Amino acid sequence: MTKETKQKFRIPVEWSVCDIVEVEASTPEEAVQYVLDNMDDIPLGKEPEYIDGSYRINAEGETAKDIVEELKTYGCLQDNSSIKDINNSSEETQLEAVKKDDRTIRYIKSPTEKVQLTAVRKNGLSIQFIAKPTEKVQLVAIKQNGCAIKYIDNPSEKVQLEAVKECGRAIQYIKNPSEKVQLAAVRKNGLAIRFIDNSSEKVQLVAIKQNGYAIEYIDN
Repeated sequence: MTKETKQKFRIPVEWSVCDIVEVEASTPEEAVQYVLDNMDDIPLGKEPEYIDGSYRINAEGETAKDIVEELKTYGCLQDNSSIKDINNSSEETQLEAVKKDDRTIRYIKSPTEKVQLTAVRKNGLSIQFIAKPTEKVQLVAIKQNGCAIKYIDNPSEKVQLEAVKECGRAIQYIKNPSEKVQLAAVRKNGLAIRFIDNSSEKVQLVAIKQNGYAIEYIDN
């Protein structure tokens, strides 16, 4: 009997965790309100626990056959045939694929700018799979998700400003941001000052006016 050849496949999965975060406040209500107001900026807990029963394949199909067909359509099922298919397909097919799942772009060699823009409009973080994106693509990506700047090499000040305007904490991914960029970041989110070294008094004042808790991250 001929031995069946084995292949490796990458199946997208997801799961949920729970954890505890500590915040300083005068009352329980104030503590809860602080968390509600700053969910995107509070550091993650250090001891996450898996929520039983939350592990699942990131697809909508109910049977293995349905899921395989869905993942092939999205370009997420990484086997030799699916990658070859998406690379040899028309731009129209590639556009449909990234519209359904932006992650598909990682399997497309030399995607056109139109395909790139479609992917980053859906999810700015998909820019990490694009080699040397144009500033146009960069701007669309960071307007969708400011933290996408993490995957952009040597972004211009224009790109930096748009990133922090969308998400103040995106400044943590910018090397030596100008005061103009710093001010834009803390105007959006005063707590972003924790990512700024040696901030000026002007930046500090703007940060505190936006969020009084920013003073926790200001020395002296």
